[in-house]
Amino acid sequence: MPFQRTLTRIIALALATGILHAREAQGQGSAEDYRRADGLRQRFQNKVVRSKVDPVWFKDGKRFWYRVRVEGGESRFILVDAETGHRREAFDHERLAAALTQAIGKDVDGRRLPFRSIRFSESGDKIRFSAEKQSWEFTPATGALSKVGSASPSSETTVKVLPFPRVGSRRGAETSVVFINRPDTPVKLYWLNDLRAPR
Repeated sequence: MPFQRTLTRIIALALATGILHAREAQGQGSAEDYRRADGLRQRFQNKVVRSKVDPVWFKDGKRFWYRVRVEGGESRFILVDAETGHRREAFDHERLAAALTQAIGKDVDGRRLPFRSIRFSESGDKIRFSAEKQSWEFTPATGALSKVGSASPSSETTVKVLPFPRVGSRRGAETSVVFINRPDTPVKLYWLNDLRAPR
């Protein structure tokens, strides 16, 4: 009798486990479902524009600037007076592009400037940026552009530090990263695997 109960329990457990696994297998989806899901990112990439503002405040706390992506993969630098709510382009993008084209001898498009960050002078009348391995200063009022020295590799970075870990995509070309350790102390590097566990 105890043997029959044990056997019955084993059979019931095996059946229940089989049913659960069958349900899990149904919930997995087909290979075509996964291909369609993978294609969603590509279909909707670069479709949402003007969706994010990362303000860079002036010391006076009354104004800030930000870079915004607009249609066609283009970007603009915007200056905002927080007290009045007045918003305008931080400078004439086409004028700066023309001055930079003349300075470096290469065509520069004002809709796709070769830098992602700017620094305003204390007075706010000049803009500094790094492009083509040089540091530049542009005066929007006059359109004057002058070279102010060689850019250090760190001043040309386009890396934005995220406030949280994020798993990257396995799509596209390989990415290489060069780390330049400026302090004299060792630096620990970590990366996250697919389960967001540090390595």
